[in-house]
Amino acid sequence: MNKCRTELQKLRKKQEAYQAAIGRFQKKIADVQNQMLKICLEVTEESNRASKEEKRYLSTKEVCDMLGVSDTTLYRMRLEQNLPFVKVAGKRNVRFDKEEVIKFMNEQKQRWYDR
Repeated sequence: MNKCRTELQKLRKKQEAYQAAIGRFQKKIADVQNQMLKICLEVTEESNRASKEEKRYLSTKEVCDMLGVSDTTLYRMRLEQNLPFVKVAGKRNVRFDKEEVIKFMNEQKQRWYDR
């Protein structure tokens, strides 16, 4: 009978040790899940910021549509009338800051009215 109790006590201690280990692992798993969630949120926020930033810049076609001119005329406006633009790194195309285009339009409109 004593041998049986001793074995049971040993098994209970093992069980307690395993349960403690399981608790530590569950905590570690929860920590890893929280870190993963944090990274996912950061990536999502960065992606949202990037998409907002992308919307700030317009393509040549979008500016042509906005101004009602051809791409050749837009190119000439860039050269002759100092329409601000940004050259995209590593690419041949350019982008236009939407606010700068609106400002340019207002300046041109004012010049027209001042004639």
